[in-house]
Amino acid sequence: MVGTDSDVIGGQDNLSLSLISATGNLPPAGYSFVGKQGKSPLTSLFTWAPDCSIFKDGLYQNNYEFKFRLGDDRCLNAKADTITVTLKVKDIEGTAGKFDMPNIFTPNLDDKFNKYFLLEGIDSSGEVIDLLPKDNCVDQFESIQVINRWGDLVFESKDRNFIWDAKGLAAGVYFYRLKYTNKEYKSSLTVYY
Repeated sequence: MVGTDSDVIGGQDNLSLSLISATGNLPPAGYSFVGKQGKSPLTSLFTWAPDCSIFKDGLYQNNYEFKFRLGDDRCLNAKADTITVTLKVKDIEGTAGKFDMPNIFTPNLDDKFNKYFLLEGIDSSGEVIDLLPKDNCVDQFESIQVINRWGDLVFESKDRNFIWDAKGLAAGVYFYRLKYTNKEYKSSLTVYY
């Protein structure tokens, strides 16, 4: 926020810049603003990085109002101006249901492609892979599990940037399960040497 004194006749006045109210569907928390006093121009930074904790009761959109006041002490009756900043904060749109699950990878072939099974990150050829549904406040990546045809767990990770190389495992069909907060994805995965 920047406050300036437009009346500079007779010298600069003392100004005060303050946040006088912060309201919303739920009371906003975690923002930062330090009021300032001094000569024009007066500057103070407002910051707020809301996270998923601002959403309650299955509502993923909130409205907020922050009202700021710039006061001038020079006049007999102090003059002031206010500005209200209105923010609409909503969860990022998820991509659940738009996910094409890969079903083969070739770890030991002599090319640079498909050396690892990963769904997000940088593969062995340097290509950026971005296949997983995006996390949002409703649904977030929790884990991946890979099992063999006998139901034995052969790989597990809680990191969305996981890399599986199938080292020491036979070629064939495996099954994987991606677990999100509110959804699971299941698919077969062929390891081909």
